[in-house]
Amino acid sequence: MGRLGSGFNGARSAAERLRKDGDAQPSRDAAGARGVRSAEVLERTGVLMGFGDAIKLGFSNYVNFTDRASRSEYWYWYLFAALGLLATALVDSAIVGRPVTYPLFVLATFLPSLSVAVRRLHDLNHSGWWILLALIPLVGDIILLIWFCFKGTDGPNRFGADPLARLGAN
Repeated sequence: MGRLGSGFNGARSAAERLRKDGDAQPSRDAAGARGVRSAEVLERTGVLMGFGDAIKLGFSNYVNFTDRASRSEYWYWYLFAALGLLATALVDSAIVGRPVTYPLFVLATFLPSLSVAVRRLHDLNHSGWWILLALIPLVGDIILLIWFCFKGTDGPNRFGADPLARLGAN
């Protein structure tokens, strides 16, 4: 059967290829914060967003509320957040005995999570202010969940270029 993962084109992630090539231009949002856009990772590497790439982009674009986030970036980020919350809750209950790591993880991931969600709404051509639907118990969360499952707008929209357009991955 061959080596495990032989169907994968190389062992390096998209972010590693981007870092090695050294031709990435970090983006700046309105606040002047530096980050790498998901479209740049896709354009320069030819690899769709992976789990590690989504985590790196989430933290590097933690104050970027202007661009767009693909479905894979959004869902991989929230998988990371859910696993991190579970792991820190287990560590706190089993080892520490009181909440220490859990609140620290929540603080560290709150702003990046908000940013990824707003950029995901932008990919759907919705204003980021729609994130406030989450304040409506149950109904708002269901609406956002349904929206986040939809494919993003093909081509550019009022929030920027399609993060997947250059690869034909739409």
